[in-house]
Amino acid sequence: MKKLFILLLIGCFFVSCDKFVLYSIQNSSEDELIVKAKIYDSYIDANNREKSLFFGIGDRKVISTDTVNNIITFVLSQNDQYDLDGCTNCELDFEFIKEINVYKKDSLVFYGNKEIIKNLYKNSEIKANRGVFYIYKN
Repeated sequence: MKKLFILLLIGCFFVSCDKFVLYSIQNSSEDELIVKAKIYDSYIDANNREKSLFFGIGDRKVISTDTVNNIITFVLSQNDQYDLDGCTNCELDFEFIKEINVYKKDSLVFYGNKEIIKNLYKNSEIKANRGVFYIYKN
C-alpha cells in the first residue's frame, strides 16, 4: 500500500507539470454564425460515421451532415465557442479539422485549412491555456 501511494505521488509530479492548451474559435458577433467543418478521414469511425462527425458539437443546432465527405454544418450562437484542437505539451497539429468555413448570414467570414489555422494560432498570444480566434461583427 505504501509503495502504491509513493508511486501515485511521483506520478502526480510528472503529470501536474504538463501544460494543456485548447484552441478554439469564438463567436463575438451579434449574429449567429454557421460553421462548416470538414473532418479528416482518420478520425472517422467507419462503423459509425455520423457519431464521429458529432464529436465536440455538444448541444449545438446541427444544420446538416455529409457522411460521405465527413462534413458537419452547425450553428455557433453568440458568445459560444467551438474547440478545434487541444493537446498536452505538444505542438499545434490540428489533425482533427481538415478545413473550416464560417459564415455570417450569407457571407463567408473565415476560411481555414490546417496550415492557415496553425499559422493563425502560432502568431497569437495564448492566455489561460487557451488560444482563441474571435469573430466579430463587421
